[in-house]
Amino acid sequence: MVAWNQVPRYIEAQPGSQNGFAIKKFVGWGAFSFFAARFGSTLINDPSSASSFAAAAYTAAVILWVMAAQAALAIGERKPIWDALSEGQRKLLGMGPLKNQKLLKIAIEPLVGYFRHPYAISQCTPQGQNTVHVLDLSYLVFRGMSLDAFNALYPGRKYLIDLGINGPNRSLLWFQERYNKMGIEFDEVWGWEKRELDPQSFWRYVPSSIYSKLHFMNVAVDLNFDERHPLEVIRNLYKDGDYVALKLAIDSPGFEEIIADRILDDPEILKILGDFYYEMHFGAPYFPYHNIPSNDSIYNMENVMAFFVQLRDKGLRAHYWV
Repeated sequence: MVAWNQVPRYIEAQPGSQNGFAIKKFVGWGAFSFFAARFGSTLINDPSSASSFAAAAYTAAVILWVMAAQAALAIGERKPIWDALSEGQRKLLGMGPLKNQKLLKIAIEPLVGYFRHPYAISQCTPQGQNTVHVLDLSYLVFRGMSLDAFNALYPGRKYLIDLGINGPNRSLLWFQERYNKMGIEFDEVWGWEKRELDPQSFWRYVPSSIYSKLHFMNVAVDLNFDERHPLEVIRNLYKDGDYVALKLAIDSPGFEEIIADRILDDPEILKILGDFYYEMHFGAPYFPYHNIPSNDSIYNMENVMAFFVQLRDKGLRAHYWV
């Protein structure tokens, strides 16, 4: 089991490329060693010159050429974190009041072992601390930065893409209210639900705050990945500077994992997504609240932890959803 303090708590960005720095070292050291060699050659050809100076110059030239070669070999070995960030995150580091900031840290909640509120299980709750409901999501760090920083990161449109809405006033309303409290207003809300819902009843109970913004698809999310797939809808909607929050919880183990793997392996989608909320089903016999029995899931908590660490390592703010 991975401890709290061993998992990513921040998404970090270092502007500029390590490769560029290596190239500068190669050029600088190479040029210096060239002049050192020329100087040594001049001393050798001049009988009045001391041979010790010539030897020193040649020694310096050899050392500098070795250093230059090491710098050249380093080119391409280091993948800068900069390349793993979203367009908005990269843009922030060179714009607005934060343009002089070399390192941006965006807070995010630690990955708790059982992927719930850290006080959701009595055995893990400190003495004197009340146990919270197993579905309590108050521990999630949604924005992770000041509102000014968020608006600088994402000056464009704000999208909520909810895969598995489970009704008109469940997660859609929850996200809308939560983001509104943080000062963020969605311009468009897109929802998918495989369970057939009565249109009249559905739209009657859609909250007024999202009624005019909602695009509802009462169809299952499949694995065709054509132009109608949510990931392709996201790709077509997105413009530089937009913010996209995606929730994946369609209660179809197997399908969900394939979609999540697709996200992990798609650099463009990784750059587009601002936040990713994902319920990855796992088996845990000692955690009776989970809706997938241990013998029905091929994943355990260690598998889930490893996958979320991969997502975060690629610069994606990935949160476990319940």
